[in-house]
Amino acid sequence: MEFLDLYSESRQKSGKIIQRSQKVPKGSYRLVIHVCVFDPNGKMLIQKRSQSKKLWPGMWDVSVAGGVKAGENARQAAIRECQEEIGADLNDLIKGQPDFSLSFSEGFDDFFLVTLAGRPESLAAQKSEVDSLCWASKEEIMEMIQSSTFIPYQFSLIDLIFALNKDHSIYQLNSQSCEFENSESV
Repeated sequence: MEFLDLYSESRQKSGKIIQRSQKVPKGSYRLVIHVCVFDPNGKMLIQKRSQSKKLWPGMWDVSVAGGVKAGENARQAAIRECQEEIGADLNDLIKGQPDFSLSFSEGFDDFFLVTLAGRPESLAAQKSEVDSLCWASKEEIMEMIQSSTFIPYQFSLIDLIFALNKDHSIYQLNSQSCEFENSESV
């Protein structure tokens, strides 16, 4: 039986836990991680979720995703989920903080972006959770979302994931820098 920590709106642990299968109480939030694994050419490893999954069975998803268990932080959960779902030890690649975080009605989504050389055949997908793995371009993922074979993420989220993986910055790297009259206030 898995338990999840509950968080406040300001993302502080509340000291309360729930079973994973329970609905998150109003005014409380949970933490979910997503790990987007890229190859050196910029393609993302995607997984086809097992037909036995309660949510989105048989659909394609980002490389790894899962709930943060009670007592874990997001990085620990990301490392654990990578090991469990795709058989990859990414301890050295997953940074201490996520690359970006988003809020949803019941919690917070933390996204970690990593680059890994290799073929999906060399990974060991956990058959109870993952049917298959493959590399996909942003365009291929967008087509899969349109054809309802990929979890229906917002297109802008997929754009953001690929853009941040490429530049590792929220700023356009090819833009001119701005100079302010009073740079101390920036």
